[in-house]
Amino acid sequence: MWYTDGSRIEQGAGAGIYGVEVAAIQGCAREIIGQGAASQSIAIYSDSQAALKAIGSMQVCSRLVWDCVKALQELGSRNKLTLAWVHGHKGHKGNEEADRLAREGAGRAHIGPEPFCGIAKTHVRASIDE
Repeated sequence: MWYTDGSRIEQGAGAGIYGVEVAAIQGCAREIIGQGAASQSIAIYSDSQAALKAIGSMQVCSRLVWDCVKALQELGSRNKLTLAWVHGHKGHKGNEEADRLAREGAGRAHIGPEPFCGIAKTHVRASIDE
Protein backbone atom coordinates (compact mmCIF):
# COMPACT_ATOMS: atom_id res chain seq x y z
CA MET A 1 0.00 0.00 0.00
CA TRP A 2 1.21 3.48 -0.89
CA TYR A 3 -0.09 6.85 0.28
CA THR A 4 0.39 10.24 -1.34
CA ASP A 5 -0.27 13.76 -0.13
CA GLY A 6 0.47 17.31 -1.15
CA SER A 7 0.93 20.43 0.93
CA ARG A 8 1.00 24.11 0.10
CA ILE A 9 2.22 26.64 2.64
CA GLU A 10 3.46 30.21 2.40
CA GLN A 11 7.05 29.08 1.76
CA GLY A 12 6.15 26.72 -1.08
CA ALA A 13 4.55 23.43 -2.08
CA GLY A 14 5.59 19.84 -1.44
CA ALA A 15 4.51 16.30 -2.19
CA GLY A 16 4.84 13.31 0.05
CA ILE A 17 4.89 9.67 -0.89
CA TYR A 18 4.58 7.16 1.91
CA GLY A 19 4.73 3.47 1.18
CA VAL A 20 -0.18 19.59 -5.60
CA GLU A 21 -1.19 15.37 -5.55
CA VAL A 22 -1.04 14.32 -9.22
CA ALA A 23 2.74 14.82 -9.07
CA ALA A 24 2.86 12.71 -5.91
CA ILE A 25 0.79 9.95 -7.53
CA GLN A 26 3.00 10.03 -10.63
CA GLY A 27 6.12 9.98 -8.45
CA CYS A 28 4.70 7.05 -6.54
CA ALA A 29 4.00 5.12 -9.75
CA ARG A 30 7.49 5.87 -11.08
CA GLU A 31 9.06 4.75 -7.78
CA ILE A 32 7.19 1.43 -7.89
CA ILE A 33 8.09 0.93 -11.58
CA GLY A 34 11.72 1.65 -10.70
CA GLN A 35 11.59 -1.07 -8.07
CA GLY A 36 10.71 -3.53 -10.82
CA ALA A 37 7.30 -4.49 -9.44
CA ALA A 38 5.61 -7.23 -11.47
CA SER A 39 2.64 -9.48 -10.75
CA GLN A 40 1.90 -7.58 -7.54
CA SER A 41 -1.28 -6.20 -6.01
CA ILE A 42 -0.55 -2.50 -5.56
CA ALA A 43 -2.82 0.08 -3.95
CA ILE A 44 -2.09 3.80 -4.13
CA TYR A 45 -4.17 5.95 -1.77
CA SER A 46 -4.66 9.70 -2.04
CA ASP A 47 -6.76 12.13 -0.03
CA SER A 48 -7.14 14.39 -3.08
CA GLN A 49 -10.46 13.83 -4.81
CA ALA A 50 -9.50 16.48 -7.37
CA ALA A 51 -6.33 14.62 -8.36
CA LEU A 52 -8.14 11.30 -8.65
CA LYS A 53 -10.90 12.88 -10.74
CA ALA A 54 -8.34 14.53 -13.04
CA ILE A 55 -6.55 11.20 -13.54
CA GLY A 56 -9.83 9.41 -14.23
CA SER A 57 -11.22 12.07 -16.55
CA MET A 58 -11.98 11.27 -20.17
CA GLN A 59 -10.47 14.64 -21.16
CA VAL A 60 -6.91 15.43 -20.11
CA CYS A 61 -5.90 19.10 -20.29
CA SER A 62 -2.62 18.92 -18.39
CA ARG A 63 0.76 17.47 -19.32
CA LEU A 64 1.25 16.48 -15.68
CA VAL A 65 -2.03 14.54 -15.62
CA TRP A 66 -1.18 12.94 -18.98
CA ASP A 67 2.25 11.83 -17.74
CA CYS A 68 0.69 10.51 -14.53
CA VAL A 69 -1.90 8.49 -16.45
CA LYS A 70 0.83 7.02 -18.64
CA ALA A 71 2.90 6.05 -15.58
CA LEU A 72 -0.15 4.42 -13.98
CA GLN A 73 -0.92 2.55 -17.22
CA GLU A 74 2.65 1.27 -17.35
CA LEU A 75 2.49 0.17 -13.72
CA GLY A 76 -0.95 -1.40 -14.20
CA SER A 77 0.14 -3.31 -17.30
CA ARG A 78 2.34 -5.55 -15.11
CA ASN A 79 0.47 -5.43 -11.82
CA LYS A 80 -2.99 -5.39 -10.31
CA LEU A 81 -3.30 -1.67 -9.56
CA THR A 82 -5.89 0.04 -7.38
CA LEU A 83 -6.08 3.82 -7.06
CA ALA A 84 -8.32 4.89 -4.17
CA TRP A 85 -9.40 7.88 -2.14
CA VAL A 86 -8.74 7.95 1.61
CA HIS A 87 -10.27 10.54 3.93
CA GLY A 88 -7.46 12.89 4.97
CA HIS A 89 -6.62 13.68 8.58
CA LYS A 90 -8.66 10.79 9.95
CA GLY A 91 -5.85 8.77 11.50
CA HIS A 92 -4.80 6.66 8.49
CA LYS A 93 -1.16 6.04 9.39
CA GLY A 94 0.11 6.08 5.80
CA ASN A 95 -1.85 9.21 4.91
CA GLU A 96 -0.63 11.01 8.03
CA GLU A 97 2.99 10.15 7.17
CA ALA A 98 2.52 11.30 3.56
CA ASP A 99 1.06 14.55 4.88
CA ARG A 100 4.03 15.03 7.22
CA LEU A 101 6.47 14.43 4.36
CA ALA A 102 4.58 16.86 2.12
CA ARG A 103 4.68 19.60 4.78
CA GLU A 104 8.38 18.96 5.32
CA GLY A 105 9.04 19.21 1.57
CA ALA A 106 6.95 22.37 1.24
CA GLY A 107 9.11 24.10 3.83
CA ARG A 108 12.39 23.37 2.03
CA ALA A 109 14.01 25.39 -0.72
CA HIS A 110 13.13 24.17 -4.20
CA ILE A 111 15.90 22.58 -6.24
CA GLY A 112 15.40 22.43 -9.99
CA PRO A 113 13.75 24.35 -12.83
CA GLU A 114 10.96 26.80 -12.10
CA PRO A 115 8.03 26.50 -11.85
CA PHE A 116 8.11 23.15 -10.06
CA CYS A 117 4.34 22.64 -9.89
CA GLY A 118 1.86 24.25 -12.21
CA ILE A 119 -0.50 26.84 -10.80
CA ALA A 120 -4.18 26.70 -11.64
CA LYS A 121 -5.37 29.53 -13.89
CA THR A 122 -8.12 30.34 -11.39
CA HIS A 123 -5.51 30.81 -8.65
CA VAL A 124 -3.49 33.17 -10.87
CA ARG A 125 -6.60 35.14 -11.82
CA ALA A 126 -7.70 35.42 -8.19
CA SER A 127 -4.23 36.64 -7.19
CA ILE A 128 -4.24 39.24 -9.96
CA ASP A 129 -7.73 40.41 -8.98
CA GLU A 130 -6.58 40.82 -5.36
